[in-house]
Amino acid sequence: MPADAPGDVREAVEHAECCICCDPLCEQPTAALTLRGKRICGHFFHAACCETLLGGHHGGQTCPICRCDYDGMLKIPSIETDPGGWFRAVDVDGDGRLSQDEVREVLKAQLPVDWRKLEEELPVLWEQWDRDGDGTIDQSELIAMARYIRARLPRSDDAPIPDVSNDKDGWFVSSQPRQLNAKIYGA
Repeated sequence: MPADAPGDVREAVEHAECCICCDPLCEQPTAALTLRGKRICGHFFHAACCETLLGGHHGGQTCPICRCDYDGMLKIPSIETDPGGWFRAVDVDGDGRLSQDEVREVLKAQLPVDWRKLEEELPVLWEQWDRDGDGTIDQSELIAMARYIRARLPRSDDAPIPDVSNDKDGWFVSSQPRQLNAKIYGA
């Protein structure tokens, strides 16, 4: 992010809000900006807001956060329904590995998590997910990470409780008192 980025943009990124509409990112499908089909940066926006950007600009198109040029967008799939597509979309630099920064930012963007707790606990979780200890998550390590995220990642206090008939595990974790949820998260 540029050092001269406005405070409201910095705050939107920190709190996982779409800097275009200022609503929480996790409330709608997310997208990233692309140039010639490749992601230009690690920033996320609502897919609908990206579509508005693409259709409304005259002249140069630059990321509202880092000012990199773009000409398209990439919708970010759900890790639960398309783990392979999610992995490829999150891998900003295209090296076939995910860094902690790439994972932290997409989890903040796509899931109604307590972002402060996520940032605090991610290094410990990373040790569990990064089974080969190389500091990154590759395709072979993705399944363990995805299962953990689905079952245990703490939801923010205002996150909707999943429907028990469709998501028994998610309902159980989300329905627990928040203090107990924090204990489950660390287990």
